[in-house]
Amino acid sequence: MARPPVDLIIRGQYYVYEQDGVIYAAGGWSREGPVTSKTPKGYGTVRMLVADPDHVRHGCASEVFNQIIAASKLAGLKGLYGPATRNSVGFFRNKGFVLSGDDMLDLTGDGSILFPVIWLKLDF
Repeated sequence: MARPPVDLIIRGQYYVYEQDGVIYAAGGWSREGPVTSKTPKGYGTVRMLVADPDHVRHGCASEVFNQIIAASKLAGLKGLYGPATRNSVGFFRNKGFVLSGDDMLDLTGDGSILFPVIWLKLDF
C-alpha cells in the first residue's frame, strides 16, 4: 500500500486487524470504485484489502472483510463489485464473489500505466 486511504479513514470506512498494537490486515469499502462507470448502481467496492505476508491464511484479512460486509449491508448496498489482483482471486471466491471478467485498469487515466485485474461481484 503506497499510502493510507485518508478519505475512507475520515468516513469511518477503513478497518484494521491488530494484536498487541501491530496491524496485520487492513481494508475498507466505498460507494464509488476505481472505475465508477463499471460499478453497478447500488453496489460498493472493497478498497485496499491487504494483509501482512507473514499472516496470510491466519484469518486477519477475513476479520477485516467481515467488517466491510457488515458495514456495506448496513449502508444499504446491494453488494460489492470491483477489481482484484490475480493473487487475491482465491480469497474473494472463497467469500462468495463470482468472476466477472479480466481487464486492464488504467492507473494514471492516460493509459501510460495499465494493471491487470479481474472484476468480481458479490450480491447480498
